[in-house]
Amino acid sequence: MTQSDPRTLSRLLDANLNRAREGLRVVEDILRFGYNEEPLSGQIKSLRHQVTDLSGQLETEGFEFLRFRKVESDIGRNRPSPTNDSGDDAKIAANWSRVQEAMRVIEEGLRASFPQSARLASSLRYEAYRLEPLTRGYLDRGVILNNSTLMILVSGPTASQDAARAFEEGADLVQLREKEVDDRTYLHRAREIVQIAHQRQKLCLINDRPDIALLSQADGCHLGQHDLPLREVRSLLGPRSLLGISVHNTSELEKALLEFPDYLGVGTLFSSSTRPDLIPSGPEFLLEVSRTTSIPHFAIGGIDKDNLATLQDQGIHGVAISQAAHQTPQIRQILDAWSS
Repeated sequence: MTQSDPRTLSRLLDANLNRAREGLRVVEDILRFGYNEEPLSGQIKSLRHQVTDLSGQLETEGFEFLRFRKVESDIGRNRPSPTNDSGDDAKIAANWSRVQEAMRVIEEGLRASFPQSARLASSLRYEAYRLEPLTRGYLDRGVILNNSTLMILVSGPTASQDAARAFEEGADLVQLREKEVDDRTYLHRAREIVQIAHQRQKLCLINDRPDIALLSQADGCHLGQHDLPLREVRSLLGPRSLLGISVHNTSELEKALLEFPDYLGVGTLFSSSTRPDLIPSGPEFLLEVSRTTSIPHFAIGGIDKDNLATLQDQGIHGVAISQAAHQTPQIRQILDAWSS
């Protein structure tokens, strides 16, 4: 078929190039308009443009897609499409399948006479395979983060009690941060807090240690500027894990965004007894983050009920509090101020 009838091959390639682009556009727009998601939808847009570039390359090789397109006589034109679940995850799953199947048909159609273009189609298909689990995992992560605005950082021998108290006071997430304990102690405390969080349908993140997050079945991991690359951590913990990165200045912000985190920890914004080594970046940096990206971001460092209003004016998504985790009244005050 492919060698004896170029018109048939042109129609086959045209239909599947269109199918792939349409499927990518659906996924891209669900993330862009439905979830205000920026980095991942940008990767999907890039893949869609690469499919368009492949189409242009094939036209330079002699394919005449518009000339041989026969919409009126296409026997599949009036076939009913299968009815899919109306949820976003089902729509995304169906359209990824559409993209991947279309790219495989293109690859097979080109293999005999256009091997270089066939290899390009194959590479685009594998990029679709890579992006699918990230996309579907993001739906869970995006909903969770959009509904989570108060994070409490806990540590030390009373971490589990502090976590339980924080959840009772209205915290959405707890992050376990241990710097001076052995690995077995860290894992034991992590498992305790994960159990406390999940019993309350809340979330637990682990600071710095993807291995502890994996073994404790935590909901994700928070990474510093010198920790493992986010992509490597994502491959370890899976597409549904929440992964965040700390940023303290413009340079770190630009670097972090290239790793496509689910959220950012912004600061230290004010002087903090937990990180006296860091120079406060101030609320001006928070405003820069808000203007630069739509990724959820949590302000951290010296936050109290008195300076919270300033942060809210800068468009902050949420706040992360460390020393207040041992001071329940302050958590309550901050929560009341945040909700007002």
